[in-house]
Amino acid sequence: IQDCSEKRRGKKCAYLEYGTPLTLNSAYYKIFENLNIIEKYIPSKHEETRKSMIKSWAILHTGQGLDIWFRDNRICPTEKEYYSIIDGKTGEVFVLISKLFFMHCNSLTLILNFIVINIVNFMINISYIISFGLLVFDKKHTIDKIYKENMVLIGRFFQINDDKCALESNDLQKLKGVYDDIMERKYSHPIVMINKYNLKNKKEIMEIMNNVCITKENAETCLNLIKESG
Repeated sequence: IQDCSEKRRGKKCAYLEYGTPLTLNSAYYKIFENLNIIEKYIPSKHEETRKSMIKSWAILHTGQGLDIWFRDNRICPTEKEYYSIIDGKTGEVFVLISKLFFMHCNSLTLILNFIVINIVNFMINISYIISFGLLVFDKKHTIDKIYKENMVLIGRFFQINDDKCALESNDLQKLKGVYDDIMERKYSHPIVMINKYNLKNKKEIMEIMNNVCITKENAETCLNLIKESG
């Protein structure tokens, strides 16, 4: 609804099928229902779990709110502002998963998981594993904090990749809709980078993105200009 999207995961958006009032009501009902059934599915730390979920949901809404503010005010965020947006609306999903893992895993699971993560990191980058080990023994860093930082990075990777694929992948365009991000006037990562480095076609791209209503023809032109910018 907030993105004015027509499709999500290849299906017609619920608010277009059932109307905005009923869709909003149903969505918030499911949120409250999830908070009420925590005791049914989680054996312990019910209140702590509930508080973590509410805190993360508030951060998610803040990130989405920032995204809407930049879009509606026709201001392209800086790279730093872009990361603040996606750390909230995307990264916090992965952070919440990490929080719940550390909250409910037992000590054996934690030890095994820590060993696996270190092996994987070693295979990826030996220099990284050295710095990772130093951080673990630094009193200022805890394992859950290190996980949180890595979850934020995973969130950034996920969102940037999604931004890029939305402009290039035919499969993703079928799921979300052709030129969906552009027609939503979404300042995705490629556009943020074009603006930051004053790349070719910046002026023309920004003029299209600043339109109140972007047609499919405008969106197609914008996509071609973005591709030409490299």
